[in-house]
Amino acid sequence: MIETGSGPGAELIRGLPEKYERIFNGNRPPTVRPKLTFNVSRIEEYPGEYESFFNDNFGLRQHFVDLHDLMKFFVLRDSPRPNYVLRGKEGWLFFAHNIALDTYRRNSLLTDHELNNFKNIFHEKAQFLEGLGIKFIVIIYPQKATIYPEYMPSTVKQRGGISRMDQVIDTLQQETNISVLDLRDILYQHKSKYRLFHKVDTHLNYLAGFFASVAVADTVSRWYPEVRKYDITDYSLQNKLEQGGDLARMANLQEILTEEVTYLTPRFRSHVTYKCWGKNMAEKVWYEYYLQMIARQGDKRLPRAMMFGDSFIIFGHPFLSESFDEIRYIVTSRFSEEAIMKYKPNVVIWEIVERNLMDLRLVGILENRQRKNE
Repeated sequence: MIETGSGPGAELIRGLPEKYERIFNGNRPPTVRPKLTFNVSRIEEYPGEYESFFNDNFGLRQHFVDLHDLMKFFVLRDSPRPNYVLRGKEGWLFFAHNIALDTYRRNSLLTDHELNNFKNIFHEKAQFLEGLGIKFIVIIYPQKATIYPEYMPSTVKQRGGISRMDQVIDTLQQETNISVLDLRDILYQHKSKYRLFHKVDTHLNYLAGFFASVAVADTVSRWYPEVRKYDITDYSLQNKLEQGGDLARMANLQEILTEEVTYLTPRFRSHVTYKCWGKNMAEKVWYEYYLQMIARQGDKRLPRAMMFGDSFIIFGHPFLSESFDEIRYIVTSRFSEEAIMKYKPNVVIWEIVERNLMDLRLVGILENRQRKNE
């Protein structure tokens, strides 16, 4: 059984949000008592520093913080951290960061110049891979509010018309030969039967990860017909009540909010083995990879793959790994040509979440600047 708290790739769930949760919630590290010195400038700063220390360390502080959060959520029916967590309908929480909300509201669509930059970034990667004889797939996951707008707060309005995701996918499909997987239709197709996102977490769940992996395997099978594909009936489904995920932690309600999580256990014998290593994200610059995981099953008839992406990888990797002889998952916002040259996969997959499409411009700018400096 695949567990979120342990096992292959669990660091993706534990490590990625922690950097932000220490900032977002009331459980941040308390201020350290300042040292009093006889330096004149330090004496002037000391009162303010000591006040910060006292505010963070007075008796029962954490109890008051917890009580405030409980009262605001259960009595006032509001979010304890409205800048980062939205309280939706029927127990659903949503990420309230400006980028996520702007994406949902369809504000600030991309300009033609920005879309051209997007196209050039992807086209450059595709040309690099084509030169090596490597197939290229881009997966764009919709964010939670895109699939479940009916649970968003009524105060958050969505404009009509196209979205940034529409713009990017339409541009790539119409103006490049890249295989782009738009997972919205696939998830819409299954949402009436299955819940596909966690209610109190930003991520999709294992069911959505399975359906996304099927779409990837279908695409890869056009080039490698021997790729293995599975049906939902090849897995048994079990529900388990668990504490809330990253949104519950951001709201300081992780020990209060629970939800049922669906796990998928293969009915067949899996030969996949895992090796996982890496460092905490807080120790790395955001666009550098900090965790890698390799899944192997030792069947040389199958192709090898490499996948770049974020923490959404964790919910698809148990199923996608069954389709390849070896697949190397690299958690990063950076497309690493060095890693591709070193490991020489047959297929490269680049996974992006809808709300992070804006970050690709930064990655492209950073890579261009690095090349100029070289």
